[in-house]
Order: sequence, then C-alpha cells, then structure tokens
Amino acid sequence: MEDLFSLSMAQYTLILGMISQTDFKNLSKLNTLTCAFEWKGGTVERLQRIGNDLISRNDCFRLVPVYRFPWHWRQYIRSFQPEKFEVVPFYTEEEYESWLQNEKDRGIRLLKDQLYSIKVLRRASGDLTLWIQMHHFLTDGYSMKLLAKEIRMLNRCYEEKLPVPPASSSSYREFVEKEKEYRQSKAFKEDQTYWREKLRMRRDFSFPGGKRSMKIDCDSKSILLRGDLYEGLTSLKKELQVSMPSLLESMAALLIYRIQGNTTFTFGTLNYGRMDGRSRQTMGCMMNSPPLLIEVNPEETFASFAKRNYEENLEMLRHIRFSTLDVTPLSYGLCLSHGLNFNFNWILFSYMDYEAVFQESYPKGRMFWSNTNVSQLYAAIFDMPKNHEICFELRYQKKRFQEENIKNLLVSYRYLIRDVLDHSGFLLKEFLEEKEGTSYDLGDAEKKSTVQ
Repeated sequence: MEDLFSLSMAQYTLILGMISQTDFKNLSKLNTLTCAFEWKGGTVERLQRIGNDLISRNDCFRLVPVYRFPWHWRQYIRSFQPEKFEVVPFYTEEEYESWLQNEKDRGIRLLKDQLYSIKVLRRASGDLTLWIQMHHFLTDGYSMKLLAKEIRMLNRCYEEKLPVPPASSSSYREFVEKEKEYRQSKAFKEDQTYWREKLRMRRDFSFPGGKRSMKIDCDSKSILLRGDLYEGLTSLKKELQVSMPSLLESMAALLIYRIQGNTTFTFGTLNYGRMDGRSRQTMGCMMNSPPLLIEVNPEETFASFAKRNYEENLEMLRHIRFSTLDVTPLSYGLCLSHGLNFNFNWILFSYMDYEAVFQESYPKGRMFWSNTNVSQLYAAIFDMPKNHEICFELRYQKKRFQEENIKNLLVSYRYLIRDVLDHSGFLLKEFLEEKEGTSYDLGDAEKKSTVQ
C-alpha cells in the first residue's frame, strides 16, 4: 500500500483555484509549465540519462495525488523506474517551433495522467532539445530555476566525466511535515495576528474588469522597458533603496490611482514559500499569493510612497508562511467576508527572475506559458539584467478584457514610468494632471515602444 501523506497548502490552493475559476471540462488544461533546453549537438543517450536523473533525484516528479469524496486529498511518492523518453524528429525549424507552441497547451489531467512529460526533440539541424512539461501541482516558478541548475550540473558532469554529486534537495514530504510543525509554533500565532489585523475591515477596490467568465481563454500583451527607461528604473531603485518589483508595483498602483482615482485597493503578489536552506533546494509546488494592500495618500510624494510600500512589502514577507496556509486559500471564498474579492477583480504581480536564469548559461532554456491561466489579470515582470531590459507582460482573460484596453494600459504604464522618473519628488495628486507635451495616444507610443 502506498505511504500517503497530506498535500502542501500550496497544492490545496492550486486545486481550489482550479475549481473556483473553471468548469470541469477545462479543468485538465490548467496549470502546465513547459520548458525546453536546447543543445548545440548533444546525444540522445546523454539527454535520456539527464531526464531520468531529474526524476530519480527530485521526488516531486513522482508525486501522485489521491482523491476521496467529498473532499479528502492525499498524495504519495511512487518509486523510481527508469524510462525511455520518446525521440521526436523535426525536418524544418518552422515545424519545430509550431510543435512547441501547440504542446504548451496540452492538457494534463490531475487524477488520471502522469503529471509530467519528457521528450527528446531532434531539430532540423541535428541539434537536440530536452523538452519537459509538468503540471503545476508538481512545481512552481522557483522550481524552474532549480531545474535549470540541475540540468546544467548533470550535463557538465557527463561532458567532463566528473562524478555526479549527491542530490542536495530534501524530499517534498519533508516540506509538508515542516508546514505541520509550523502550525504548532509561536511564529504561527504571531503571523496569524499580523494577517488578521491586516485584513480586518478592509475594502478592496482592485482594478475592475468585465463579467467573470468560467471559460479559460487567455491572451497576453507585453512591453519592453529598456535603454534610458531601464537605466532610470535602476538608478531610482538604488536612490530610494527599494527593490525593483516593489518600485514597479508602486508605479502600477499610481497608474490605477490616476485612471480611477481609487485610494485603497489590493494587489496580489506571488512569492515562493521556501523557509530554510534545504527547502530552498527542494523542487515542488510552494508558491503563495499574499495580498499587498495599497493606501494612496494624494499629499505624499512618489518617493515616500514607494519607500512605504517597500517597507510594508518586507513586513508582509516576514509573515509569508502563514499566508501560504490560510490567506491564499481564503482568497477563493472566505476572503469575501473581508471585502477582498480576489477572484473577480484583482491583479496578480509576479517578479519572474528565473527567465534570466534560463538564458544565462548552457544549455539555454526557454519557458512556455500555456494559454490557460487561473488569474483574471496577471502581470509578469521579467527582469533581464544582462540584457538591460525588463519585459512587462499582462496576461488576461479575453472574456473579461478587451485587447485594445490592455494595450492602452501597457502604453499608459510606460508613459507613467517616464513621468515618475522625471518627477519622483512630485506629490501623488500631481500625477493626476496632464502635463504639457505628454500624450497617451497608443499609435504614438507604439512608434517608440512596441506592444507585443
């Protein structure tokens, strides 16, 4: 009999989110993360070996969820058995790219399918690709960084005929057990007090969209922040002594204030719930989405506003573990009692530093997002320091948002960033005023910075 154990709260949250945001016909298509690592040359034997090592060294690949009616979820770790992965040949580069785009949306059924797929792709040039797709139940964005690190370490060892070091990660089961220990700790009670006070009697005026849709049908638009904009953001971040994601969140909050005049609203933020050194080397699903509650004081300068948001963000992160256990699941139902309607009209901010990790070493990796997404409006920030650019991407449900509105929102955000860089000492209310020479015309903006 399998050795069953509890789900992590991140896994529970994922399942609750899937059920709350989709119909059951679309349930299997949610939350797949796909990556492709491209070799110059490479051998099928080596990629087969690396794929099997990933599965044997990281037991999150081998997690199997078990469901019992009405709401009893458990999981177990199946034993490792070597696999022979399919080798898929391609005869043109176009055929290869088309396959990658189509397969990123392939459905994985949570309770019926193996929750990962690995293939070796032979490109038209003869070069090889290791293609990996995982259900979100097994992984998160931070795990993708660990995956890239592991693949490169294994490749280097086999290429240079070095011994493969022992796995540095602990079992995912250990992480689940640590969550249970935390619930009995003094830190848990302190964190609980923080969040109860934070959420008490608050109202949410998050960015509104159209009618909520049960149909999963998403698209995305992005804009690049590069050149003098990137340099200006980097300089302002250092001057104010804040983080880049916090600075960009504050600018987004200012944009919402400018568009709607709201002075109180909520952002979702995406963080990863690793607690210690061993957990930080453990692959698995450990993400959470705690709320960042924004208060706009029109008489405050932007510099002061950004610093305050940064300090509140840091304080929130000190209590992040409780939000994994209690706040995030509440966002799919019980948070309504606090006036925090996460599902219907909020924006989730995610700072994606793993995209740079994928590009910075060999073999280079590529990430693919499926066109299905739990979040109604999702802002992904891809910071690429070596390229001196930030890609700001908005993913949105097409039934709720119009493409032209999303493009205008991105262009307005870009203009506002420049406005703030030029006038960070201005009062927030001064950004409500149109300045001479400032145009928010989409056509004009696209000449300067294309929305993709």
